[in-house]
Amino acid sequence: MSATPPKVVPSSTPAPTAIATSVPLSIGSGSGGAADIAAPIPAPSGYTSNLTVPIASAPAGTTVAVTSSATLPASLPVLSRGRAAATVRVPAATSGYTAIFFDSLVPSAPITVAGTISVTQAFPAGVLASGTQYYLGYYDSTQATPAWQTIAGPITSSDGLSLTFSGTTKSVTLQGGALYGFAIFSLAGSTSTPPPAAQTVAYLGGSTSIQVVNAVGVVATTLPIATTDLGLDDSGNVYTLTWAPTPAPGSSAAPLPPTISLYDAGSSTVAKSYTPSNPYGSFVITAGTGAMAAFGAANGDQPLPDGNLYETFDVWNPGASGAPSMTITEPFTGVDFGVMAHDGTIYAPHANSDGTFQYDIYAPGSSTVTRTIAETVVPASQQLAFSPNYAAIGPDGTLYVTEYTFVQPDPLAGLYIYSPNGTETFVATTADSNGPGPQGVDVDASGNVYVVNNNSGYQSANNYTAQGDSLHDVTVYAPGGASVLRHVTGSFNGYPIAVASDGTAFISSFASFGVTGVTGTYAIAAGSSTLTPISSVGVEGIVLYDGNRETTGVRRTASVAGASTGHGFGGPLAHRQAIAHRLHH
Repeated sequence: MSATPPKVVPSSTPAPTAIATSVPLSIGSGSGGAADIAAPIPAPSGYTSNLTVPIASAPAGTTVAVTSSATLPASLPVLSRGRAAATVRVPAATSGYTAIFFDSLVPSAPITVAGTISVTQAFPAGVLASGTQYYLGYYDSTQATPAWQTIAGPITSSDGLSLTFSGTTKSVTLQGGALYGFAIFSLAGSTSTPPPAAQTVAYLGGSTSIQVVNAVGVVATTLPIATTDLGLDDSGNVYTLTWAPTPAPGSSAAPLPPTISLYDAGSSTVAKSYTPSNPYGSFVITAGTGAMAAFGAANGDQPLPDGNLYETFDVWNPGASGAPSMTITEPFTGVDFGVMAHDGTIYAPHANSDGTFQYDIYAPGSSTVTRTIAETVVPASQQLAFSPNYAAIGPDGTLYVTEYTFVQPDPLAGLYIYSPNGTETFVATTADSNGPGPQGVDVDASGNVYVVNNNSGYQSANNYTAQGDSLHDVTVYAPGGASVLRHVTGSFNGYPIAVASDGTAFISSFASFGVTGVTGTYAIAAGSSTLTPISSVGVEGIVLYDGNRETTGVRRTASVAGASTGHGFGGPLAHRQAIAHRLHH
């Protein structure tokens, strides 16, 4: 991984000749022709390679052209620190990396693998060093900007002669005719431990645990923490909110507030507890600083004495615990909505008494409105029906909001962009004969905007008959929504999205109203138009972490129904009730 491929044997001994061959895949006769393939790979003299891969699907007669070499094959680019995009923690090395073995692969047809993959590589005596840590790099030529990615390690050799890397992937498809590479390398010279190398992992909360998954579907770790929703700070500490059981219908018992806790990075032991004032808190949002807020409907989504609906959010300043540092209540008739910038600035919806709409902005640590953003694109006479859905804050402070009421038709549905200079832009989002359905939104470091489109909802023309998603789309726009860069489509029903600075995106999918759809979480590699399933868990909010900075897929929470039993019923129903309230009161 230096400018010149390093030798891995004494200079007096010539490097072994690279071996190039074609390896046939003997696909079994099981369901879909799937089979677990354990195939030895021809290797240079003195080396032995073995690969165990669970093949989910591949056409009959598929072969893989393999080149194995102790030095860099001509087909692969040189590995260098500047080009290595790590998804595991790789300490900094003062004198670079040392690569000791390469494999390049070119399938003759598309191959889908899913499950536990194991790579065992044996070396001649003297190649491996005792106590040295080794890593596995991966190269995918189909990516928009191909780069080496560290996908496994560190490991050490137990016998001084072999290394075994293993990991689990949900589903990855290798394209026919495309080049893929693997490299085993170590860190040369003395090492130090500065902040970990950039990585992108998604935190996915669930009823029994939190999965930490990278963009190729490898579960980096599983935290035995049950949670309904979660957030992170820049130190990797985890903030969780877990809904309390709802009193039985007809019960006079008061609702219990959610449980909100802090877990230090990597720990499953509660470090701090929080006491929310609002028993109806439904989701948390966090800042890199450690500020945190819990949003929920005031008074159980019932009017307060003045006859209006309100939203309440408890806020804890960085380092605080116990009772909230402040509690803020905003007049708002939509589903719970709020967004917190990385520095702790809060953006909250506000429905004015004259029917107009605005966002109230609270500076970090303040309970006083610092400034407002008035809605200017939608005519004032229609703003009573304006219902923000998901939102994100761009690196320059631009606010991105999708509007969708889950009722078709929704003439206001689309992407609304509020720039720091006060200019507002409306971007019409993907639609078909069933209408649009903009859901999650996020932005990368270049300002490209990612919008999930899912038009599941109720059709008012059919007496509010449930309509399943017919879009199955993620649209990527150029900065400011000026043009469409690409569409990502597939068999998914997306809601939230979280995008890393380099454009790697994660979305969650849910079945809609029990009508149709799948539940799970997918990754979209930077620049790609293909989704990779990485988890069977679907979550309302996705939080990314790169080892140094949290990135929250901020949103409104849509459903109080179990995600696995049909996402969206609670959310769209609440939207329907909210719209009815606006239109008739």
